[in-house]
This record gives sequence, C-alpha cells and structure tokens, in this order.
Amino acid sequence: MCYWTFSQAAIVAFFCTLGDLGLLSALLYYLKAEFHFDKDQFADLMIIHGIGGIISQMILLPMLARVINEEKTLAIGLAFNCIHIFLFAVAWSRWVVYLASALQILSELTGPSVSS
Repeated sequence: MCYWTFSQAAIVAFFCTLGDLGLLSALLYYLKAEFHFDKDQFADLMIIHGIGGIISQMILLPMLARVINEEKTLAIGLAFNCIHIFLFAVAWSRWVVYLASALQILSELTGPSVSS
C-alpha cells in the first residue's frame, strides 16, 4: 500500500470517528429533550447498535469482501453513515430514530474497511 492511499484512509477514519463520537455525545441529550427518551429506550438503541455491528462485521462484511473491494465497501459504509446521521437530524417521530439506528448496520462497514 502506498503512502498516499494510507494517508487518505487515515484521514477518512479520523473524520468518521470524530463525527460518530460527536453525534453520540449530543444525540442522547437531543433524544431526551425532543422525544422524552428514558433509560430503557436508550438501552434499546444501544442494543440495536450492538447487534447491528455484530451482523455487519460477522455476516455482511465477509460476504461483501468476496464480491467487492475495500474501497467500495468503505464508500457504502460512509454513504449509509451519512444517511443515518441525516435521519437523526430530521427525525420527526420516535420510529425515525429507530429506523436511523437500524440503518447504522451498514455504516458499521466503515471501520473494518479502513482497517483492512
């Protein structure tokens, strides 16, 4: 792998992680203020996120790795990351929040794609 490709992957990983952590820290306050989420609903979102990460990294990623390369997998992960963050931003009801969390399954492809 050349230095240029590695530096681009490092920049993508940095900004993706920075955005995810920024979203996570503000999202809990937003959901509590806007939709009156309680600890059980936060736990539901964390369970969806955890199970989605397991499904994504153990089932979807190996299947996609056989068919397409890491660059396309990274692009798919980043695209779904944008979609899921956008849905959080325009959420008008509780079900949209859960839909955005479910779409986060494919955004979990970003980390392993950059690491490989």
